[in-house]
Amino acid sequence: MSTIFKRMWQAFRDKEYRDIYTEGFSNSKIATQIKVLREQRGWTQQQLAEAAGMKQSRIATLEDVNYSSWSIRTLRRLAETFDLWLDVEFKEFGAVWPQLQDFNRESLTRHSFADDPAFKEGAVERVQTIQDKGVTSALSC
Repeated sequence: MSTIFKRMWQAFRDKEYRDIYTEGFSNSKIATQIKVLREQRGWTQQQLAEAAGMKQSRIATLEDVNYSSWSIRTLRRLAETFDLWLDVEFKEFGAVWPQLQDFNRESLTRHSFADDPAFKEGAVERVQTIQDKGVTSALSC
């Protein structure tokens, strides 16, 4: 474990610290992912705003890593615009470590439904084959 992670591990023992830290990380992750998804699609803030029925200034605010007044309704609206689904969940604090290590542009990109490999021609048959092999393997144990 690196020195920085050792220090954070120690600091996380303080409830106030971990609450502040994880809120800031969550805000940064949401804002950054909105920007990454927009750029992945080759959209300007104005184009995203028009597609989502918002103003460009609103998109700029949502892409600000210091923004913290998220609403589920707005995030769902963006998810629909990106043709994605929004997943909100409660997590244990230990889940922050892998997310911190994998926090990069690539980890934040997502395929719209039309480009989702799981819904490409033949995907259902591939998944079914994998599931069938898993069931067969499980039954033979």
